[in-house]
Amino acid sequence: MKLQLDKESFLKFFNINDIDVKEKSFLCAVSGGVDSMVLYDLMIKCNLNFSVASCNYKSRKESDNEIEMIKSICAENKINFHSEIFRIDKQSSGKSFQMLAREKRYEWFKSLMNEFSYDYLVTAHHADDNIETILLNFSRTTGFKGLLGIPESKNQILRPMLSFEKDIIINYAKKNKIKWSEDSSNKTNLYNRNKIRKNILPILKEINPSFIHSISTSVNRLRLTENFINDKLDKFKEKYVTIEDNFVIIDKSFIVHLREDLILFYELLGEYGFSFSQIEKHIPSIEKINKKLISKTHQLIGDRKNLIITPLDYEFNTKITSKSIREVNCGHFKIRGNIFNKGEISINKNKKNAQLDYDKIQFPITYRNYSEGDSFSPLGMRNQKKVSSYISDIKLNYIDKIHQLVLEDNKNNIVWLVGQQISDKYKVDNYTKKILNLEII
Repeated sequence: MKLQLDKESFLKFFNINDIDVKEKSFLCAVSGGVDSMVLYDLMIKCNLNFSVASCNYKSRKESDNEIEMIKSICAENKINFHSEIFRIDKQSSGKSFQMLAREKRYEWFKSLMNEFSYDYLVTAHHADDNIETILLNFSRTTGFKGLLGIPESKNQILRPMLSFEKDIIINYAKKNKIKWSEDSSNKTNLYNRNKIRKNILPILKEINPSFIHSISTSVNRLRLTENFINDKLDKFKEKYVTIEDNFVIIDKSFIVHLREDLILFYELLGEYGFSFSQIEKHIPSIEKINKKLISKTHQLIGDRKNLIITPLDYEFNTKITSKSIREVNCGHFKIRGNIFNKGEISINKNKKNAQLDYDKIQFPITYRNYSEGDSFSPLGMRNQKKVSSYISDIKLNYIDKIHQLVLEDNKNNIVWLVGQQISDKYKVDNYTKKILNLEII
């Protein structure tokens, strides 16, 4: 049995989602089509505190007339009206017109909500839209979340008509004598969504007249599955995942139970843009060190004990030059320096300390990231050793490698591999008069 669209069923959505319509303000997206004009009418009849936002892409001959129609009815009802013209250049990005238009309008909606302090954005998506989205997602090999379609409420966006089918909305519009504009782009087969709407949905409805209702019911059941998986994922994260600054660190010990936790691993990586097929190919080499997996925004790197996710644009660049001994802020820590006469301080082996022969160091000194070609003579060795080889030998983890600094003097000689080892050339010996004591704090 189909739902009936009226004032009561419309307000029921807000009650279910615990939204006090008397206390909240709304931004209503209106395009001029039947769906959004019905949405506008219902918000008027329910006395909601709302404003209207309409985009003009200048892509159709009726675009200007639609904007004028919406502007006119807003003026009649004393509703605040926002309008913006967008020029879409799909050549520069390689994205479709529809994708670019969507990005532009939602970016604009967000700016309006921030500027005018609207609590929610309300859109006119309906059940047919949802089914089209599900079928599109299914054709693109998405995970189960793609089959959930459009959420009714998420990120301050409300879709109160998502449970209602298109023909119910049209019947409401005719019954209430609502004016609307027909979008000429809906008649073309240029867009995949239109192909589904015009060619596929009619066949599926012929096979099952209650097709949309059946799929909507299945989606509700899938949402219960989503809740179950999300609960399990939260527990997985508590047990195996830690976040440090820009790094997501996954304890590799979960691999022992990989078969049981595989779907959770897929869902976790999916949050950072990794696709199902990428992860599937990565699984056989998941325990390898330095094995990388790259999404559009992040990279996954295998370390000895962990898998580490970091943004692709993450950089830790440090270069601090000092002409004298002073406290230096290196981002994740500070280094304090003091000069002592020999005998005033005892030599220790604490890695957070470096005791150096002050007179051997040529100023100014520089703290910087280590480079692949860097080399130094570790304490106790006369020969040079590459810094990269040294930190590999001491099994430095990936995050510490990224943050590893060296201290070099004016002659580009490495004095100290910070927090690890001093250079043998600068050690305190029998001829030392002054000791430079550096301490990580």
